[in-house]
Amino acid sequence: MNFQKWTDRSHPQTLQMGVLFLYINAAFGLLSTFSIALGSIVVFGATFIFYLLHVFGLLSVASQLPLAGSPIASVYSAFILNLGRFLLVVLSFAHGLSGMGIANEKKWGYFASITLVVFDAAGLFILIFEGAISQMGGLNVILGFIWVVVLLALLIHKESREYYKIWFRK
Repeated sequence: MNFQKWTDRSHPQTLQMGVLFLYINAAFGLLSTFSIALGSIVVFGATFIFYLLHVFGLLSVASQLPLAGSPIASVYSAFILNLGRFLLVVLSFAHGLSGMGIANEKKWGYFASITLVVFDAAGLFILIFEGAISQMGGLNVILGFIWVVVLLALLIHKESREYYKIWFRK
């Protein structure tokens, strides 16, 4: 893979802003891995990842272990927290890589970015209607949802799709 540019000024404005938003999403995702506290997760994909860990009971199992408070329970809690951080780093790199794919006019970059953004939007949509907003910080979740919807609108805008159909290659 030979990536020659981070952004392309010949793209329509909607596609340029979409690439910029993907890079910002990736940067915030990487920054949030250093400041994850289970009660106040700010980043969009991170919120959904930790909610899934909570739904499947992986976060609360440590407190229900027969040896709660023991080193085994703390190792388990650390493992689950680091699993969430790892998934967040992977998603952040995927956002950045898909932005670079769009900037270099690759079809896979466009599809990957739309897939990632739809995943983020679906996760935040589930959080909003599942009632987990109060646990995760309501304003953060709602602003994250608005951010993701704007990003999706930029990527699937008519100008972006027309440019993709004409100029993007494998």
